Amino acid sequence: MRACFALAWLVLIVADAVALEAGFGVRDITPPPGAEIPLGWPKPRVAAGVHDRLLASACVIYDGVTPVALVGVDALFIGNDTVAEARRRIERVTKIPGANVLIGANHTHTGGPIITVRASKADPRYLEQVVQAITDAVTDAWQSRHTVELGIGTGKEDSISFNRRFLMRDGKEITHPGKPGTPHHAEIVCPAGPIDPDVGVLAFRTQGQVAGIVVNFGCHGTVVGGNKFSPDYTGYLRKHLKACYGEQTPVVFLLGACGDITQVDNMSSAKESGPEYGDLFGMKLAAETIRTIGRMAWLKEASTAATRESVAIALRPDIDPALELPAFGHAHRGKEEMAEERQRLAE
Repeated sequence: MRACFALAWLVLIVADAVALEAGFGVRDITPPPGAEIPLGWPKPRVAAGVHDRLLASACVIYDGVTPVALVGVDALFIGNDTVAEARRRIERVTKIPGANVLIGANHTHTGGPIITVRASKADPRYLEQVVQAITDAVTDAWQSRHTVELGIGTGKEDSISFNRRFLMRDGKEITHPGKPGTPHHAEIVCPAGPIDPDVGVLAFRTQGQVAGIVVNFGCHGTVVGGNKFSPDYTGYLRKHLKACYGEQTPVVFLLGACGDITQVDNMSSAKESGPEYGDLFGMKLAAETIRTIGRMAWLKEASTAATRESVAIALRPDIDPALELPAFGHAHRGKEEMAEERQRLAE
């Protein structure tokens, strides 16, 4: 069995360059009252309200030849069919080829019912809302584009994210084995993998003022928590960047590779969750973004390009789900749930 993952790059090339245009668009994708929050397992979880609005945020960059779009969506995941339909609509109403549109979810665990996962079911009406909002955000960005200066930079923030997977004394690896004082904490040897501290930043300037920002960082959207809709730390990142550059400054967030990277430090007894911690998390990420922008060299010319590659990855053969159950830790599941997840993976 093999699974195909599409890897897309939207490339800015500073060679044979021409003047750049860029524009931004933002649309609300907050679900209606009564909608589910994904990952309400072992049973569906209906949202109790709205902590912060969920958004689809788009940046369009155009060198006069090849337009590209970057879209950040406040959602747990976003499915292939949803992305494909958004690309088709965008191509119909703008000059942007669908293949030049990158759409990424920020993996907030308090997003809308966008995909079927465990006990939660995708809502077709909400999927239509999201597709149209993405289309409208990109259309707004396309229609509002203007000549800009471009800044490209990479910052480093290594104090807010941690690898949740640990090598244990018995040679096994466990996800979230527990903080100090829990039964298995003393069995931890070391983290089983790294974090990615890079904060990738694209910034656009008009007449010396920052006119829009794209931020890339890798960490699970599990900081705020609760039972209300929230973009998680992405919302606080936007809040603090707007406090610096102006309330009207658009911010697109694109998630990095964060499979085992969370805000939880298993080696500390501190609590790293809740709205207050989400605010702190977003503040630190915004501070490094601002610092990175302050060190940028501004470009008046650059060229754009887009490329896509699908990579086939072999899956392990189906085995007895009970053999895959960890003895303890956050990833522990019942046999029935593990079997269902194996089936979804196979599909």
